[in-house]
Amino acid sequence: MVTMVSCDDLWTIETEDTLKITLRNDKVYTQEDVVFDFSGDADVIAFFSGEEGSEYKHFSSERTYEGVPYFTFSSAFQAGSQWALQGQEGVEKRPLSILYSTDFAGNYTTEGIAAATWVDLTDKFTFPTSKVSNAKDATMATSAGVYPLAELLQEGDMAKRITFAIRYYMAPVAGVEPLERSRAAIHNFSITNRCEEEGLEAEYATQGDFDFTLIASGYNAADSTANYLPAKGSYLWFDCATSQPDEREVWAVSRTITIDGTIHGGCDTPICIKAYDNMPPTRYIYSYTEVGDYDICFMITNTSTDGTIRRRTEQFKVSVLDQGESTIIQPEEGQW
Repeated sequence: MVTMVSCDDLWTIETEDTLKITLRNDKVYTQEDVVFDFSGDADVIAFFSGEEGSEYKHFSSERTYEGVPYFTFSSAFQAGSQWALQGQEGVEKRPLSILYSTDFAGNYTTEGIAAATWVDLTDKFTFPTSKVSNAKDATMATSAGVYPLAELLQEGDMAKRITFAIRYYMAPVAGVEPLERSRAAIHNFSITNRCEEEGLEAEYATQGDFDFTLIASGYNAADSTANYLPAKGSYLWFDCATSQPDEREVWAVSRTITIDGTIHGGCDTPICIKAYDNMPPTRYIYSYTEVGDYDICFMITNTSTDGTIRRRTEQFKVSVLDQGESTIIQPEEGQW
């Protein structure tokens, strides 16, 4: 087992172990063995191959990649008939609206919302074209699509602190064309960072990370039943009593975030060749599947009698060639 205490100067202090490492050949074919001979001993011997995910330079400095933030969510409508207004043109307030602000001051009240400038993104997304029997069921929700966030925001806003909001609105049921209330749910409101070059994807902010605060207007003492009020959890649920004629509006407002596309890949870890209680090895063999030049590092750890952990490294360079490039003379059988 490799003991890791810290990444301070103690790691690089020379110690009087007896281990010597010799590389047999610094040029090999793919799939051919790279052979290291050992003489002497050390408490712990660890090996970095120099491949992606096993480089000594990333032992104490984590890998980071520049990613592109992608935005998505899904939605569902249940019951009533006002959900149909979502897809109609000329509707002043749709049942669900997606908005963001760069000047929201953090006042989670109706007055605080009114004081901020909100950019409406609703028309950029796909919404349901029919209602479902259970909007709380994520499998019944309709994906809004997956979009590079920079394409959704106004120019320059990616560099600013951003607050997202979901507005749920139900028009009054009284009028020339009364429409029944509809319930709605939002699922998987999230930002994911992608690095296409490395084939990496990492969640940046899930729906829970946004920590939505719910601000309702048009709800009164008669609506004391919990089902009439929005609730937050794995989904955002918006409900409205069909018996109340007033218009209802609920805002789910996120915490303010700074968009960062960085993907953190963590630190690289070595292969442990020898632990404290193992017999000293006489040889270590490794092979590569990809052509390239590799910086190999053996990390040698020893513990002194006073318990101080000290470490040194031995480094080698190996070129891995394919058969067409190689001028290596293969050894006769038994020469190894």
